Amino acid sequence: MLNRGTVLTTRGIGTLAALGYGEVETAKRPRVCVLSTGDELVDPARTPVGAQVRDVNGVMLTAAATQAGAEAAFCGRVPDDADMLNQKVSACCGECDILLLSGGSSVGVKDAAANCVSSLGELLFHGLAVKPGKPAFAGTIGKTLVLGLPGHPAAAYFVFELLARPAIYAMLGQTAREFTVQAKLTATVPSNTGREEYVAVRLEEGTAEPLMSKSGLISVLSRADGYIRIPRDAEGFAKGASVEVHLF
Repeated sequence: MLNRGTVLTTRGIGTLAALGYGEVETAKRPRVCVLSTGDELVDPARTPVGAQVRDVNGVMLTAAATQAGAEAAFCGRVPDDADMLNQKVSACCGECDILLLSGGSSVGVKDAAANCVSSLGELLFHGLAVKPGKPAFAGTIGKTLVLGLPGHPAAAYFVFELLARPAIYAMLGQTAREFTVQAKLTATVPSNTGREEYVAVRLEEGTAEPLMSKSGLISVLSRADGYIRIPRDAEGFAKGASVEVHLF
């Protein structure tokens, strides 16, 4: 038989049919809304002008939530305006189980996302001892879990893996599975203690090449096969060290 929380693949469906099950109860897929914030954001199909940047996180996070098993929808972009953000967040929370707020999580004059959650619901925490992804936050508005992800795409990706994917799996009754391999570093990776750090790597014949970059460079992740975790009490890994690579 299949255990509770098992994802029904073609093999699982065949097994149920062989056992005489024409119908089974399944978990309801959680509804995830993705909302991008920032004056500078434009549609990915547009050519940015001046300080504008393409909204990478909107499409990336919607795709990631869908891949994780959720019913995901992109709910648009909101400028750095507190009133407009409050209205849009309120409307989205009435339609979803999880709201992913991209951008506006850093502490700054224009960053109103965390304040929005505080005013409409309860802010659970603001800030994580991780790199990239330090300004992330979480809160609740009614029955909706609200996760604030950094505006930088690579940082947003790692925070999604850290917070959003486990939340989606929990709502599905699943346990998150990670696939890892051991590899030896081709270069030293320094780090500061006091925070957990994630570094993308490229694998080749049992070695892992660190792809050091700024947190906004999503192109680095597209060239990576996985990432390593540097514990918060470590000052990095030396060249030749055997590390556990978490595969994408």
